[in-house]
Formats: sequence, C-alpha cells, structure tokens
Amino acid sequence: MRPDEPGIPTPVDPEVRPNQELPDAAECPFCGGTDTQQFASFGSALSTSQYYCHRCRSVFEYMKWRSG
Repeated sequence: MRPDEPGIPTPVDPEVRPNQELPDAAECPFCGGTDTQQFASFGSALSTSQYYCHRCRSVFEYMKWRSG
C-alpha cells in the first residue's frame, strides 16, 4: 500500500510541533481583545482549546499546534 491510500496516516510535517503549554490569554479573533481566559481544554476538535473573551463576551477556539 502507498502512504496516500485511505486508512494509512500521512507523514507528520517535522516543522509542526505541538506547544507544550497553552497561553493564559489568547487574542480574541472577534474584537482583538486580550482580556481572555481558557474556557475549556478541548474545543470542537482535539487540536483546539476554547477561550472566553471578557471584552466582547464571546467563546472562541484557539489552535493548540502552531508551525515553527
């Protein structure tokens, strides 16, 4: 079987590494505010974490993995 066939995982890009720690506050994508706090460890996917913005009162998802 080839690696690009269904059921076979594709190789992981070596430049993409999981962050060891999530930030205490993440910038809100809706209002740009930084008065945020982690709301839940996991969002709609395992690769996201949910944060709550105190400025605009929105919950948003933050990607746990960043490149570089």
